[in-house]
Parts: sequence; C-alpha cells; structure tokens
Amino acid sequence: MITSRSNPQVKQFRAAARQRPEGLCLVEGTRLAEEALRSGLTFTAFAHSPRLAKAERGRGLLETLHRLPVGI
Repeated sequence: MITSRSNPQVKQFRAAARQRPEGLCLVEGTRLAEEALRSGLTFTAFAHSPRLAKAERGRGLLETLHRLPVGI
C-alpha cells in the first residue's frame, strides 16, 4: 500500500495527469477503467484505493486488471 505522495509511483501518476505525455492518458474511476478495458486500451500501470476491493464491481475490476501484463 502506498501512503506517501512523495512515492515515485504516485509522482508518475500525478505527472501523467498534469502533463499528459504523448500516447498516455490517466483513467480515473471504476466506470472509466471498465470502459477503457472494453475499448482495448493498453494499461501501462494502475493504482487503486483499498476501498475498491470492498465492492463486488470493484473486485471484478481488480481481478481483470491483475491479469493484465502491466507495470511501471
């Protein structure tokens, strides 16, 4: 679990949200992540709140995301 905003992974996500590097986009939220998966977008990384696993829909999304070949 990442708890610090100074974590390098957190910094990469925040930079992606601000700077929008070419070819990358930040997808935020359950619905948008589901739509991105359905559309065939390639995920290079993902992060989530522990709260996501508390809902059935969130658990399903996490199962799908964890099967993807992603990493920072």
